[in-house]
Amino acid sequence: ASAFTLIELLVVIAIIVVVISIVLPALAGARDVARKTATQQLITNITNAATVFSQDEGRSPGYFTPTEMGDRANGNTRGMTAMQNAMLDLAGGIAAEETADTILVGPAPTAAGQVPVNLNLIGVDTAESGAYFVPDSKYYQAQTEAGKMGTAVDAHRQLPSVIDAWGTPMLLWAKNDAVDGSRFDVPDAAAASGVPFVAKDADNVSLGRYEPAAFYVAANQSLLSATSLGTKGRNHADTSGSTFSLIGSGVGDTAREQTLTALLGHPAYPDDLAKSDAQQVAPTNARGSFVVQSAGSDGWYLSAKRAGSFYTGSEGNAQITYASMFFGPGGTDRYENNETRDIMQAFDDLMGTAGN
Repeated sequence: ASAFTLIELLVVIAIIVVVISIVLPALAGARDVARKTATQQLITNITNAATVFSQDEGRSPGYFTPTEMGDRANGNTRGMTAMQNAMLDLAGGIAAEETADTILVGPAPTAAGQVPVNLNLIGVDTAESGAYFVPDSKYYQAQTEAGKMGTAVDAHRQLPSVIDAWGTPMLLWAKNDAVDGSRFDVPDAAAASGVPFVAKDADNVSLGRYEPAAFYVAANQSLLSATSLGTKGRNHADTSGSTFSLIGSGVGDTAREQTLTALLGHPAYPDDLAKSDAQQVAPTNARGSFVVQSAGSDGWYLSAKRAGSFYTGSEGNAQITYASMFFGPGGTDRYENNETRDIMQAFDDLMGTAGN
């Protein structure tokens, strides 16, 4: 008489299932919020360290200059990232000389384009190796597994990368301060008359000129071409389907340079919104001289799936233009009340900046 009936057991099981279906999404959401908070704090810590370094040294952190990081060899084969370069100054690791305990890292295949690094010196404050900031080990890991970086240089896979709380390496966009005060162009060969805001590399043959750009894609190419990026294993070299990276290597060069101009150009500083061709509106300043970017919870750098009304182009040539922050889908009509719509509002990517 005291036993449960079958119906009672089924009712209890049904209640448990309902409770689990309610609780699990809430727990997942709470974990995601915690990861977002941790990542944003990590970004803040990096940009704060960069600010202190800049005050001490009179330059942004990075052993190699932005132009050196934009070397075509770095984009094609070397694959050292801008964040790895900055951490040589912020976290240290540079050795006084090459020994059996060091690895040679750098954007160029020449001796002048490389420096010996002792992984055991990272975080050790010495005359040769500073320590402005060293991320917790769970956020500072080598990407040695296949596909995690698009480079054949083993030393650059051994050199730790800063990763976010979702397990994806973070990008750093370091501005080339040599172009301060220059007139910038959006990446469009037909309208080239000034300095390109974003270029594939420092040897800007595609535009038929060799002036410096504000930012170089080559400095992050090894992550943008990774076929199994982060713990989520995202393929940034693939543009098939509705979900892919708008700045991944699978997208056409000019298209992703356009998108990066929209990402890195400050929305408060367009050059001339009255241009006859609205799509040629260019930024006159960057969001910062030191811009840190996390892919966010989805593991994609600027996922096409999230782009919404900002998205233009087609598969293999998908892009967002800087002008889309001021003009609607037609490309020429200003938004109502002349408002500005920051493209970052469309994505779950996180960003932090330092410098002007």
